[in-house]
Amino acid sequence: MTKAPATEGWRGTTLVLAVHGIQGGPGCAVAHAADLRRRGLFRSVLFGCHKGAPDLVDVVRGAAPGPVLVAPLLMAEAYTLRAMTRRLDDGAGRPFRIAPVLGTHPRFAGLIVREGLAGCAARGWRPGGTALLLVGHGTRRDPNSGATARRHAESVRASGRFAEVAVGFLDEAPAVPDALAGLQADRCVAVGLFLDRGEHGEEDVPALLEAGAKAAVYSGPIGIDPLVPDLVLDLLGTPGAVTVAA
Repeated sequence: MTKAPATEGWRGTTLVLAVHGIQGGPGCAVAHAADLRRRGLFRSVLFGCHKGAPDLVDVVRGAAPGPVLVAPLLMAEAYTLRAMTRRLDDGAGRPFRIAPVLGTHPRFAGLIVREGLAGCAARGWRPGGTALLLVGHGTRRDPNSGATARRHAESVRASGRFAEVAVGFLDEAPAVPDALAGLQADRCVAVGLFLDRGEHGEEDVPALLEAGAKAAVYSGPIGIDPLVPDLVLDLLGTPGAVTVAA
């Protein structure tokens, strides 16, 4: 395994979108792969699951002869990335490169702002009087998981679009109920730092918000946004990617 360089032509390369897996399948990676495939920038665009089908190792092993580039559709450079890489190193049986992790893109904050503003518009709330709560999974096993969410929160805060910006987690402090209770604003838009719909991105967060005393709306998981393929291309230095404003 080698790290992908910042800029390179990819027309002879197979791109594999690597996801954790949702309910045993690839989820939104199917749509993101189809989008990238239509652009004709790669030899082929595939997808594989760390947990689920199609299995990531099998996909990389069975890809067409030639260079293989694995793009992790993860929210942080943390535990899951290391586990994916170990599995590929042990089982792929061929050279491959790892692209930068989706959630580390510095313009990811632009998607968060966009989702937050849409949530405000849906309720008729003024963003300047509304708090934005960025909800991540987090894990006590790896501090890098929460660090990525906090870094994006700082960027969103610097945009000045919302009354305040906070972060809450499912598996580390501050927990979502604690973060929600600590907000000064009476209403809140929550954005999920998750790739896909599922137990965490579609079920856990709304339940936690409903238990709070504040008026709160959940915009859903950020990874289903149709601009995600553009961020993937931008991370690869591929011309033609759409710039997402912060």
